[in-house]
Amino acid sequence: MKNLLFAAVLLTAFTSCKKNETTVNQRYEADTTASVSQSNTLQTERPWVSKNQVFLDKFKIIELDFTKFSAPNYEVKSVGPSLTKEELQLFPKSLKVDSFIGEPESFQAHSKFDINDNLIGLVARMPGEYSFTALKLFFYDKIKDEILPQYFEVADHTGDAGYSEKMTSWLFKDGNQLKSFSYHWTKIEKVEPDDPTRESRTDDYYIIKLSPEKMDTARVSKPDLAKYQKLLNQK
Repeated sequence: MKNLLFAAVLLTAFTSCKKNETTVNQRYEADTTASVSQSNTLQTERPWVSKNQVFLDKFKIIELDFTKFSAPNYEVKSVGPSLTKEELQLFPKSLKVDSFIGEPESFQAHSKFDINDNLIGLVARMPGEYSFTALKLFFYDKIKDEILPQYFEVADHTGDAGYSEKMTSWLFKDGNQLKSFSYHWTKIEKVEPDDPTRESRTDDYYIIKLSPEKMDTARVSKPDLAKYQKLLNQK
């Protein structure tokens, strides 16, 4: 009888130990799963950092909401931090920045904004026809970690001997599509009172879909122009 009682006690103790062991193992597995899950979350949320981060940080962050981009006047010395000769090599080869004559500090970082999860829009001060009067839009690919070949001029102005022209743009997003409302005018004036030149002026308005692949341009009709009149009235 004593032997049976002793065996029952041993069986109860063994069963209890197994239950405790199972509970400990379950807790360990749960803690391990939670730790792995937390680690994966941290990896997912880790902010993207570019190999060219110092370059990108020179561009001021902006939010697009029919944001106006106007050509800087000749006398405006700065619209943002100057870009180094090394940083200029990041721009598309077709721009041929090495061929421009001027002070190196005239190449300047203007602004940047997110286009989507993979693309950043960069606006930089670049040479126009005679001086550094142009603002150009570039596309920075976060996966490739580089500026893509396609670029677009958002603002510029020039003039010479009675001829002048100017381009101003307002950038905005339509869903995931980056667009520009662009206003371009040209003017021909007499240089001298007896100049036989016929004076004239043209005003053209466009909606442009902007992407690294292509630019789709559509002229804005007179009836549709009323929707953008408030923008044109901006100083």
